Amino acid sequence: MIGRWLVLIVIWVALWGEVSLVNVLSGLFMAALLSVLSRGPLRHTHRIKPVAAMSFFVYMMRSIVVSSWDVIVAVLFPTEQRRHAEVIRVPLISKSPLVHAITANTISLTPGTVVIAVDPEGDFFDIHVLGHYDSEEFHQLIQDHQRRVTDFIVEKT
Repeated sequence: MIGRWLVLIVIWVALWGEVSLVNVLSGLFMAALLSVLSRGPLRHTHRIKPVAAMSFFVYMMRSIVVSSWDVIVAVLFPTEQRRHAEVIRVPLISKSPLVHAITANTISLTPGTVVIAVDPEGDFFDIHVLGHYDSEEFHQLIQDHQRRVTDFIVEKT
């Protein structure tokens, strides 16, 4: 555990770019906070893969930037196709409520899409989308998104 804390403190100080007492102490605080948070109920049912989580984070940042640009263009230069809005039902590939929650929230985080309904049985999402999408292409896009979520958060067996 001390090794993990040292790694977290070193990363924290490196991110700040300066070795100082305040940075080391705040890094110690953040390491302690992360250790406490990682002991929650999630730890008993799921496992987080850090590298896959970072990959998902980069994917999400790219998705947010691209989606934001698409919405800006749709607002500034509206066409019938850009203003088109519809609800698309997408099947879910996981049965985990945690994966559903993360997937629904990250889909809704990207501009132009929002999950408006979740099947209580966990079989599908209804997603409101801005712009015209081919239904099958959109299904593939969302299933890829779900696979990325299930890559970084795995149920313990």
